[in-house]
Amino acid sequence: MTQTDHLQKTQNIYNAFKQGNLEPLYQNLADNVLWTNHSGPESPLTGAYFGPDGVKQYLGHMEQVNLERFDIKTMMEQEGVVVVLIDVRRIVLADGHTKEGQFVHVIQFENDKIVKMDIYEPRMI
Repeated sequence: MTQTDHLQKTQNIYNAFKQGNLEPLYQNLADNVLWTNHSGPESPLTGAYFGPDGVKQYLGHMEQVNLERFDIKTMMEQEGVVVVLIDVRRIVLADGHTKEGQFVHVIQFENDKIVKMDIYEPRMI
């Protein structure tokens, strides 16, 4: 794929996600995808998830948070890696723990599929 194709594919996935449609994401996952959320222990989303079933398990944990804001600020791509900067505000439903700020998603493509996703949240001080 070309650089523009990676960016367009990523944009399509995020637009669908914001509308509650996960199919474009699922269709673009490699069988060996590694999906890692590098949050702190206060997040129900923290952890590493393997394969498409692991990603579905991760996304199932999203029911434990209220995603109040999810505004994409920019996307950039180089050599099969797309970096997405997102302004996020999310609240853990169980305890009200709130986190907001710039989240960073790093997505690696191989053979037109997502093989790696790393999610970085701002640390609370």
